[in-house]
Amino acid sequence: MPKTFLISFLMSAWPLAVALWLVRRRLWSARAIAYLGLGLAASGLLFLVDYPVRARTVLYTTVNAQPERGPVRIPVMIQHPGVAHPLSFEPAGTVFGSVKPFQVRLSMERPRGTAVATTDLNFEVVRVKKARGGHSSALQGQALNFTPLERGEYDLLLSALTPGSPQVRVQVTDPLKRDGWQGWPMLYVLLYDMTINGAVYLALLAAGVAVFYGLGYAMSAGRSKKLSSAVREFGFVPDPEAEQAVRERLGKFRTFLDGSRKVEFPARGVVGSSGAIVCDLTFQRLKNVSIQTALLLDPVPNPLPDLAIFGQGMFRNWDIFLTGERIEFPEAPGFSKEYGVAGVGVDAGTARNVLAPAVQAVLEAHPGWCVQTSGTALLVYRPWKVVPAKGIAQWMEEARVVAAGVAGH
Repeated sequence: MPKTFLISFLMSAWPLAVALWLVRRRLWSARAIAYLGLGLAASGLLFLVDYPVRARTVLYTTVNAQPERGPVRIPVMIQHPGVAHPLSFEPAGTVFGSVKPFQVRLSMERPRGTAVATTDLNFEVVRVKKARGGHSSALQGQALNFTPLERGEYDLLLSALTPGSPQVRVQVTDPLKRDGWQGWPMLYVLLYDMTINGAVYLALLAAGVAVFYGLGYAMSAGRSKKLSSAVREFGFVPDPEAEQAVRERLGKFRTFLDGSRKVEFPARGVVGSSGAIVCDLTFQRLKNVSIQTALLLDPVPNPLPDLAIFGQGMFRNWDIFLTGERIEFPEAPGFSKEYGVAGVGVDAGTARNVLAPAVQAVLEAHPGWCVQTSGTALLVYRPWKVVPAKGIAQWMEEARVVAAGVAGH
């Protein structure tokens, strides 16, 4: 398989698979099809750009020539005598800050040892302008043409004349070479190459996507089974139909008002006298994505105002924008140190009635949680924290205590 399609695969297949995974695993959605088209277009463009050089390349290698090792001999097969073959030499492996000029002797020989051409390549240091201003030092490559008079195998010899010379990339091209075919039109070779190697690329692409989805499915199934077993200890029963209920209820919370919502592994239970659902919740707004395990109570005993209670350091710059006006609690320094409170159309007195000293004590004893209330619903979670199945017991204990404390159970 030519390196073009290997590069295409690495550049297009895995990003494409990730993109497909991020569009809610809907393979035939408009966005997924768009990603597929972009991935194939990118790999096709890369192939078309690289093909002319690859088709004409006779030799491409890296040589580490040193004076004490003697000349490095590289065989080159010449198929078209009388045609100028471009030779290019580029320094490789230089260390930043230690760029020094060096000299290499180049010889071309026939197998019987007859020298055809000999020249010295001088690699000089040049100043290169940086994109952000200023200059840096770099070694300038060398290019020349070699016109063989006979068909057959030649030997390219490189002898370093300067100690400590860096490696040199050597490329020999043949203007008449067409990926190994002689006498065939370029269009035929191009179509043949794209058909044969394109099938290999597409097979690798399909295999990559299949493996990616297979691993994702296995991990999802494994987590579902482990969570199901863990939450049953708390009286929760997995219920796929609860997904829609959670998605609809999230729209009532200001933080989750405008964006896409995905609910996974929902399970129904009871906290106090309230119905409850525990699930993995993914929310995406523009470029911001949050994934966390959450506990939803609905309905709670008493209607609650639109409040957002955030652990300090979380959404520090977002809370006012997403959840309304900040409400201060100067009389409770311990609680204010651990939590910030914001509300939509909520005055300080109403917020203090909900967050009474007893509720503040519960939250202060369990730092790092986020609690949101709206009407008859209450949501509890730790931002960006998906709880592993083995840690769900401790998480459920704390979540139930925090949720029950704020709900007034």
